[in-house]
Amino acid sequence: MRGKELGDLGEMMVYAHLKKEGFPNVFPVQNSRNNGVDLIAESADGTIHIFEIKTTAKEIGNLKLTKSQADLKEFADQRLGWAANKVPEKGYPNISDEAAANADRILDKIRDGVTVIHYQAVQVEKALDLKSILRFYELVE
Repeated sequence: MRGKELGDLGEMMVYAHLKKEGFPNVFPVQNSRNNGVDLIAESADGTIHIFEIKTTAKEIGNLKLTKSQADLKEFADQRLGWAANKVPEKGYPNISDEAAANADRILDKIRDGVTVIHYQAVQVEKALDLKSILRFYELVE
């Protein structure tokens, strides 16, 4: 399984987990190359969870974010801005209208300062195993 396929599998696993946990609204905000915010989940009380998902085929026990993802709040806010404005030089000219509208709506909630926002990373380990491990990390409160 190639890297993109493994990453897609991890995102599907986290999506299914979040829906099972009762999040009514779970969606990605990504461009046609799957760059952007992996998943956003809105809880019934309006709390927003923004997820960066890393997937491995083995158990590694530690989270590995890229340099740009190290500050997940800045990373997500920037990607949401590019998506909402369909910034072509950042790879977002072909983002769907629905994804752009979702990005804009989430940015509005972030800016209003009233909505609780959680920036989290998820390490999906042993994704090809029946006993996959999902590790959630709260990065910014």
